[in-house]
Amino acid sequence: MKRRMLFILVVITLLHIPILYAEVPLPDGAKALLGKGKIYDMAYTNDGTQLVVASSMGLWIYDAVKFEAIKLLTKHSGPIMSIAFTPDGKTLVSADIDGDVHLWETDTYTHIREINQSFPIQSIAISPDGRTLAVGDAGAEISLWDMKTGKRKIIIQSDKIEGIIYGLAFSPNGFVLACATSDFKIHLFDSVTGGYIHALAGHRFVVLSFAFSPDGGTLMSGSPEGTIRLWDPVTAEQKHVFSPGSSIYKVVYSPDGSLIAGGGFGDIYLLDGNTGEHKKTFSGHTAPIGSLAFSTDLRTISSASNDGTIRFWEVVSATNTHTISDHYGEFTSFAWSADGKTIVSPSHGLNVCVWDATTGELKSVFGNDELFLVYNVAYHPDGKTVALVSAEKDITIWDVETGEHLRTFKGLAGEIGCVVYSPDGKTITTGSKDAAIRLMDVKTGEVTKTLMGHKEEVTSIIYSPDGKTFASCGWAERSIRLWNVETGEQKHLLQGHELYVRDISFSPDGRTLVSADETENIYLWDVETGEKKGALDMDSLVVKCVGYSPDGGRLVIGCVDGTVAVLDAVTGAVQKRFTGHSVEVSHVSFGADGASIASRSEDGVLYLWDVR
Repeated sequence: MKRRMLFILVVITLLHIPILYAEVPLPDGAKALLGKGKIYDMAYTNDGTQLVVASSMGLWIYDAVKFEAIKLLTKHSGPIMSIAFTPDGKTLVSADIDGDVHLWETDTYTHIREINQSFPIQSIAISPDGRTLAVGDAGAEISLWDMKTGKRKIIIQSDKIEGIIYGLAFSPNGFVLACATSDFKIHLFDSVTGGYIHALAGHRFVVLSFAFSPDGGTLMSGSPEGTIRLWDPVTAEQKHVFSPGSSIYKVVYSPDGSLIAGGGFGDIYLLDGNTGEHKKTFSGHTAPIGSLAFSTDLRTISSASNDGTIRFWEVVSATNTHTISDHYGEFTSFAWSADGKTIVSPSHGLNVCVWDATTGELKSVFGNDELFLVYNVAYHPDGKTVALVSAEKDITIWDVETGEHLRTFKGLAGEIGCVVYSPDGKTITTGSKDAAIRLMDVKTGEVTKTLMGHKEEVTSIIYSPDGKTFASCGWAERSIRLWNVETGEQKHLLQGHELYVRDISFSPDGRTLVSADETENIYLWDVETGEKKGALDMDSLVVKCVGYSPDGGRLVIGCVDGTVAVLDAVTGAVQKRFTGHSVEVSHVSFGADGASIASRSEDGVLYLWDVR
């Protein structure tokens, strides 16, 4: 059940598909944007000429005729979970997981107003008269806001609402507001007073999507339990159940109410809007479908899936007429191949993307049901395989070229936080939440050493170039530990950081270790003695991550304000500065040729930067 809920992917391996967003300019100095962000919601404009896509990166505006990205709105600091147009189509409202709501004027997409809430937002709805915005958050509250003034009208709090609010919808007459929560029910409230009406009960799992029919006579809902249900919202009686044999993640009515579309694990089910009778199935996606939208002329259904694509379907023939690719995102980490030609990046969406690091083009995508929330990746020195670490205790090994799953190392103690190969490729080293570091033989899977010393979860491990030493740091620790690989003994404890250590990197000659602790200082350490050699003051830049260039003459830093900068490794003088990330940068590194830098921000976006 846990895996179904989190949208487990089947194995997918794709040929390279051209990037379709050249119309949206890259930041100065950027060679490529890797992926366009995971999709959470989408909607057509009232005239049907544009499709607005809410993603982990921002709001993408697509020309619905030419299928080209024409604008990217990046006001949000976190993934955008829900969007809605006012009935007159003049205003777009978007809400994100950080609790922020933004209003946009749709002619030019000029920003109008921001509304802030205290908890993450999963769903919003706009009243039929366009005057009221309903916002449901993870604090089990529904806030009703005045669209014109931006002031809160009332807060609906009820002991009937449990946990996250997964969906909101106004009835067509505007008098009823429905919400779906963690208790598997749909609760109906008086939208004026906030008074409780009743609940629609029958689902055996969380209701992720529901909607009123345009005439208000029916409410339909979908759930990962594998059903689409039709209800009488007045009597709370169930009218019809459709069970396609697949989890249902999204349901929508056509604008005239004659059709229902339900998104499942790869397939779209088209039903009669009145009877719920199954009419046809659209097949083509290879992963769960989280977003659906009918075009205003009823001729097209657009669908977005965890397989990274938006597909456009002709309703009459069920034909896939066009596909927009590269909507992968919320990357959790990345790794360069030793030759600097390839980057591998896993994502929250359970895809693992393989990129050409020279062109920024997507080469392939792979994954299977063992990839349960992959958080870390390590490239083997031979460039042929990668090791992936998920939220569970297993390590999976994959062939990068073919996408074939080669092996799984099971039964490791402690949830793994980080993974790295030794320079000779014979050992996999992991840091775990139980504060242990484990060295594993790549051929046998046997744990050859378990090193203790950290007091908290081990978050980063890096080998010296000669493979004789590795450094480690832990969550909520202000120190760094240097270890002798052969004996497993701790060589030095490096102390002196102001705050918790966030990132570490060896110089190419192995004599110096550089570290960052989310302050304006970068620390330099003598690896042989364990003594601090000095600190580089970055003035106003708060540094989150750091790495050496292949020649050792430069450093790259990623900062809390989204800046990526290249420094002189001795003086700390800034040589280049790149601004493209909208939130803090959590991972940066040079490619093997020293001419490119890859960076990842906390919103999961990856950029390639030209530093020649």
